[in-house]
Amino acid sequence: MNGRNTAPKGSYVPPLLMSVFGVLALLFGIWTLLEVRANPEPLAIACDGDALSAVAKRRWVQLDGCDADWDAAVERSIQGGQRMLVPLRRRDDGALVGIGVFRSTDSRPSDVFGMTRTPIEGTASIELGVKPMPVVGWTTVLGGILLAGLAVHYFRRARREASAAAAGLGPATARPATTNARHRKGTFLDRGDDFNFALFLAVPPLVGIGMLVGHFARGTPAILDPTLVAICIVPFGVVFAWVWQQQRAADRFAARVHRDAARLPADAEVVVYDAVISMLAVSMRFPSRPLIVGVDATLPTRLMTIAITLVFGWWGLPWGPFLTVRALVRNLRGGTRDTLANAVEAGPTTAEVET
Repeated sequence: MNGRNTAPKGSYVPPLLMSVFGVLALLFGIWTLLEVRANPEPLAIACDGDALSAVAKRRWVQLDGCDADWDAAVERSIQGGQRMLVPLRRRDDGALVGIGVFRSTDSRPSDVFGMTRTPIEGTASIELGVKPMPVVGWTTVLGGILLAGLAVHYFRRARREASAAAAGLGPATARPATTNARHRKGTFLDRGDDFNFALFLAVPPLVGIGMLVGHFARGTPAILDPTLVAICIVPFGVVFAWVWQQQRAADRFAARVHRDAARLPADAEVVVYDAVISMLAVSMRFPSRPLIVGVDATLPTRLMTIAITLVFGWWGLPWGPFLTVRALVRNLRGGTRDTLANAVEAGPTTAEVET
C-alpha cells in the first residue's frame, strides 16, 4: 500500500469530463426549452396527408378527424429500438394519411397528436403521443449547471494539488485535513477523491429522478418509464453510499489505530480491496477502507468489491476490461496487504482514473 506524495494521476480528467458533459447537458436542455417555446400549443391541422407533410419537423401537431388504427399496427426496429407503426386514417372514409411511430410500452393516447418526424417510406409520420416536455429541459439545464460547478471546484483543487506536489509538499497540504469525520475542515466536496468521483457519476441518476417526474405527463416516451429509471438509480445509489462510507472510514483509520493501539497485535496486517467502475472512455479504481486482518470482518467488503466490479467494471474502453480482471484477481487472491504501521503512515489511498 503506497502513499502518494504527488498529485493523483489523471487529477485533471474528472473536471475535463464534467465540463464536456456539462456543456452537452446545457446545450441539450436549451435545445429542449427552445423546442417547448416554439410549440406552446399543438398546431391543429386537418387529417390530410399533404397538410401533414407540409409541416416542418419537430412541430407539435394535433390531427383533427383522424383515428389511430391500432388493429393494423406493426412492430419494427427504428433508431435502435422497437417501435409500433400505427396507421393514421381519416375518420370519415378510412384513407391513410400518415404513420404514427409509437413506443409499445406507453399508454395509448385517445387523441391523435405528436411531434412531426422524418417520413417513413415516403409517408408523413409523427411521434405519436409525444409532446414537448419543459421538465426535461429544465432538469437537464440544472444538471449541466451542477456539472459545471463541480468542474470548477475540482479543477481548482487539482491545481492546488499540482502546485503542492511541485513544491514537494504532497496533496495533504492541498486540501484540508480530515482527522475527525464530525469536524471536517473545508467544503462538503473536500471529502476524498472517492466521494468526489461518486458525485460526478451521481449526476445522471439525479437527472433521471427529474425526468421521472415528467413520466406522469401524457405522452412521455417509454425511456422515462419509472421501472427503467429505478433500475438505473437504485444500483448507482447503493454504490455511491458504499463509496462514501468507505472513504469516511478510511479518513478515520489512523485515529482508530491510535485509539485502539493497545488492543491491536504488533504484527497486524491491513488489507484493501479494489472496486472498478467504468463509463464509456473512463475507468476508475476505488479502494475500500483499510481492514485489519483478524480484527475486522473482511468478507463483506471483499464480496461487495467483487460484485461492484463484476457489474460496473467492464463498460469502459480501453481500460475497463483490464482493470476489472486485475481487480477481480487481486480481490480473489486476498486483496492488497501491508503492515499496520505502513498503512497508517501512507494515509488513505485515493481513486485512480484511466482514460
